[in-house]
Amino acid sequence: MSERIAQVLGIQGARLTVRTESPEACGSCRSQSACGSGSSAVHRIEVDAGLAARLRAGDHITLNVDDGVPATAALLAYVVPLAGLLLGMGLYGASGGPEAGMLVAGMTGLGSGWWLSRRLSRRWGQALQPQVCGSKRDAD
Repeated sequence: MSERIAQVLGIQGARLTVRTESPEACGSCRSQSACGSGSSAVHRIEVDAGLAARLRAGDHITLNVDDGVPATAALLAYVVPLAGLLLGMGLYGASGGPEAGMLVAGMTGLGSGWWLSRRLSRRWGQALQPQVCGSKRDAD
């Protein structure tokens, strides 16, 4: 599990908008804007309604992210649609149809893989979210 400190920017029901604080190593990294961990990284997460009621904008919270979540997210985002593309093209190629239909079969497989990826990410959505493990109210 990796931990990150985040500041609550806004609350809507059980949905928090938070800004994560970048680790010290991000200061010299050139790709910090692309990885989602840069100094301006803003995320929306779902939390328990009871926890959301106790928080207010400006509070700092500690987020835990399971180490397997990035790999699972990459699998859903890239591997499932790619597998659909290859499966569609492979099944069409095995059927012996004309080559012109290969593009349609590939795009159909890609679309099906994308649809499956979206469906799985909605089903596993809560498990892929960071978990709030602590909060600290700023003394203003």
